[in-house]
Amino acid sequence: MPEENKHITLSQLQQHIKNVLEGHLEDFYWVVAEISELKVNYSGHCYLELVEKGGANQVPKAKVNAVIWRNVFTFLDSYFTKQTGSPLSKGINVLLRVEVSYHELYGLSLVVRDIDPSYTLGEMERQRQETINRLKEEGLFDKNRGLELPGIIQRIAVVSSEKAAGYQDFMKELFGNEYGYDYRVSLFGAVMQGNEAESSVVAALDEVRRVAYSYDAVVLIRGGGAQSDLACFNSYRLCRAIAEFPLPVITGIGHDKDLSVADMIAAVSVKTPTAVARYLIDATLAVDTELTGILDYLKDMFFAAVEEAADRIDTCSLLLKERVTEAIQRETLFWQDIGIRIEKDAGAFVRGKQTDVEQKSEQLAHAVQRKIDGGYHRMGVLFDALKNGCRIFLSDKEKSLATAEAVLAGFNPERILSLGYSIAKVRGKIIRSSGEVRQGDELELRVSDGTVYAEVAKVVSDKVKSSVEK
Repeated sequence: MPEENKHITLSQLQQHIKNVLEGHLEDFYWVVAEISELKVNYSGHCYLELVEKGGANQVPKAKVNAVIWRNVFTFLDSYFTKQTGSPLSKGINVLLRVEVSYHELYGLSLVVRDIDPSYTLGEMERQRQETINRLKEEGLFDKNRGLELPGIIQRIAVVSSEKAAGYQDFMKELFGNEYGYDYRVSLFGAVMQGNEAESSVVAALDEVRRVAYSYDAVVLIRGGGAQSDLACFNSYRLCRAIAEFPLPVITGIGHDKDLSVADMIAAVSVKTPTAVARYLIDATLAVDTELTGILDYLKDMFFAAVEEAADRIDTCSLLLKERVTEAIQRETLFWQDIGIRIEKDAGAFVRGKQTDVEQKSEQLAHAVQRKIDGGYHRMGVLFDALKNGCRIFLSDKEKSLATAEAVLAGFNPERILSLGYSIAKVRGKIIRSSGEVRQGDELELRVSDGTVYAEVAKVVSDKVKSSVEK
């Protein structure tokens, strides 16, 4: 039990601590810390909680309350905002000039008298460079940029804030495109600035990753902002998530100054959300133009091939007729010559026999005459057989010619017209595409039994119709 005159009151102890501290401390200190809490009360005073973190998990090693009185806060906040582009806020590292204060009721605290914005900017740049170096060491810096972009980027996962003006600008530009291109856009909402931005964007990317097979690319967008607002896009955790993402990432973070690390490692980086939409539209237009050119080329080749085939059919038809006629004539002459030769040889044979018969005796006259008669009969039968053979041969040739003519008639353009087809011309040229016809043009329609002239009331192409149906 202490003696009665040895004890002191709590207020006396607090006063003693205050005296000791104030007696051994300098007038001010420049202190590096992170703002973990910030609150401005109704009177205009700003109350802070400052922390120092350390270790792999960034666990707080030290913590203290601080205050910036109203008359100082008004000046410092304006000065800091002007230098860094954003006001004092949670989550940023600062270099403060402080006085140590100890109060009997409120304990130890710091009174902020000044701030060095260049330290905060330097910390941002240090973090940015540290992220770049680490990604390069791990071989991730060029990984997403090495992914091949699809020819048409039509299924798009957007990581942004739904209420952000940048997101609204992106949607307006994309779906208001002058070509009528259609896109499928899914929003994966995220906080795009402040302490929660890094974790929120990474969580949104993880959500997209789970359904990555449903999309062609990821678009990461936000509107313009101060340099400090973009700090999360220099963080290693967020940038690694982008670098390792299985789909190409397109960024439009909305700033004109230094590129963020996210911009540097993304497959494509443009300045603003609107510019991202324009990039997607232009990429679609390039493919559309190429395919249209290929289609026009194929149409021209097709019609040229049809015309060439029609010409070849006509030529072949004439040539076949000539050759068949020549073959019939050759065969006719051949058999006629054979008939003449047979007739001549038979006559010579008979005459020879008659001469022989005259030289023979009268006793053999009747026998010779019978033989002669028999010879005549056999020759008649042979001659008839030859004639029948010639007729059969010529009949077969005529049937073959009729079959050939029937086949050729099937390819006759006049027959194709009789089936209901027509040949349309405008200004004397055959129409191969709806783009060659304008409203009010006079059409010349060749049908099977004549020519029809008509005026064009309306032109609707298959491409426009397809877009309307979609």
